[in-house]
Amino acid sequence: LLVFGGGVLLSLVIGGLVASRVARGIAAPIAALGRAAQSLGRREPIAVPMTTIAEIQQVTDALTSAADERARSEHERDLLLTRAEEARSAAEAANRAKDEFLAMLGHELRNPLAAVSNAVALLDHAEVSPDAALRARRIITRQTAQLARLTDDLLDAGRVITGKIVLHREPVDVAEILRRVLGTLDLGRHHVVQDLASTWVDGDPTRIEQIVANLVGNALKYTREDGTITVRVAAAPGEAVLVVRDDGIGMAPELA
Repeated sequence: LLVFGGGVLLSLVIGGLVASRVARGIAAPIAALGRAAQSLGRREPIAVPMTTIAEIQQVTDALTSAADERARSEHERDLLLTRAEEARSAAEAANRAKDEFLAMLGHELRNPLAAVSNAVALLDHAEVSPDAALRARRIITRQTAQLARLTDDLLDAGRVITGKIVLHREPVDVAEILRRVLGTLDLGRHHVVQDLASTWVDGDPTRIEQIVANLVGNALKYTREDGTITVRVAAAPGEAVLVVRDDGIGMAPELA
């Protein structure tokens, strides 16, 4: 009886130890799985347990797969958000370029229109001479061609979107363009000093004429009637120098 009782007691002790060890082998991986599931819910890296229990290993593999799928989805989401932001920025830039381009063309249209208006007024004058009438007609012809080109730029959707214009380059004398522009503007009572040395460049005559008309037009606009405006063209090494100087009100330094 003693031997039998001792054997039973020993068996119970050994069984309890084995059961405790097996329980710890199951509880620890399950607790680790719980922590891994919580990390997955918080979008944090997960630490999966190492186990030889097939069922727990299946759950571990499923959690690992879910974490990888979440990482891929978040990466794709970030890519889509980046592309959407880039597309929005590009659309905003294109819209700004369009607005600036249209504003520039609208401003440029005023100069040839003013020249045509002055030439028409001269032709309507009762005592206009034949030479003056011929010059007025030439001004109208030239400025009408410029208006047609500006209108083409305005209607070209591609250039409106990109904010670019096409340059038709050819050898041009900047001094001759200045003389032509000064002949189309109403100088009023301004004292205009001209120092125009023949200076040739490879450029677009229409665009150069627009630049010159803007510079001189602004000088006329913001200089008093009896003020002085100096226009000078000279050649420099590898470039042409155009200077328009006036004694008008100028502009604030922060706008220069």
